[in-house]
Amino acid sequence: MYQRASNQQLMTGAGPLGKIDVTVTKESGLQVTTEKQQYGQFDVPLSAWFTTQGRIFIVRVTLAFLYATGVLAFLGFLSTLGADSDQGDSDADRKKRYVCALSVVVNLVAVAHYKIIAKIRNYEWGGPKGDVFAGLSWSAFSPHNDQIATGVEMAVDAVRHSDWAITLIFLIYKIYYLAGLEPDGVTPKTGDIFESPGAAAGCAVLMVVLSAIVRIGMDEFWDINKNVVSGIIALVFWIASVVLMILILVDIDTAVEANKGIINVELYKSFYLVWIGYPIVSLLSILTRVFFSFTQAGYTGQTPQWLTMTKDLGYGFLDSWSKGVFALWTAYTAFHVHLLNAPAATSLN
Repeated sequence: MYQRASNQQLMTGAGPLGKIDVTVTKESGLQVTTEKQQYGQFDVPLSAWFTTQGRIFIVRVTLAFLYATGVLAFLGFLSTLGADSDQGDSDADRKKRYVCALSVVVNLVAVAHYKIIAKIRNYEWGGPKGDVFAGLSWSAFSPHNDQIATGVEMAVDAVRHSDWAITLIFLIYKIYYLAGLEPDGVTPKTGDIFESPGAAAGCAVLMVVLSAIVRIGMDEFWDINKNVVSGIIALVFWIASVVLMILILVDIDTAVEANKGIINVELYKSFYLVWIGYPIVSLLSILTRVFFSFTQAGYTGQTPQWLTMTKDLGYGFLDSWSKGVFALWTAYTAFHVHLLNAPAATSLN
């Protein structure tokens, strides 16, 4: 007959948490205690490495999700090939194929850029593996440094803007195509602001360029208290970028509302309304650094670690939803499966 021991203890020293003691007694029940493992001269480097890998985890999860949904969209594209009837390829299949193709392009571009971001976050940029810049002794084993983080964050945001400048073009064509077609059955419907999806896509590229000027060219005008003129110019550019986004969103939403009829478009609308989150994350970064410049003596634009983490989480979620889940929805439609009980990803009319 098996009898449980009155006192059981598990000890392990593996992992970054060090030694964990788990004790179970009749008197006190379950008790868990931890003891920080001492690494001697390697304590600080290993701690920094653990932090770096935690940071990269966020980027890698986003990368993997975009890759997976892109592959699924490609499989959805392949599933529409061939004849559904004696007359040959159906019109419905051609529409699904086009939407899946756009999804594949968007996700491939995003994955390529996220791979670059992962390398930068792991300090594999500018020199041999493990170096930040050639000749600078800095690696994933080095403690966080706000000055270094400022340059790293600038590089990461430059890659992000490159991603957005390309993927927004295809996303806009995809969104307008799903919003419905003109009576000719070919031209996508638009709202009251833009005459064609191409005009909206052009404004989207201009929107990203203006944002890039503010972020990369003017470093988020964190020193506006010292350089008022350039700070005001940067602020105008940032506001103009947000205004362009609002115009695009209003035009898309107008087209969707005009054509939706009785169709549930909540999931569909979420893929473009979520774009509002991008300037919100950007504004958080700007306000944080401007606040520090006014309140901290000697502040020279350093980027705190919590802010870089917040941006990775924020932009990672936004990209995952607006690109990854969007691709998932279109792929499910190609396989005749519903996502989140939403209607199929087809033209509203």
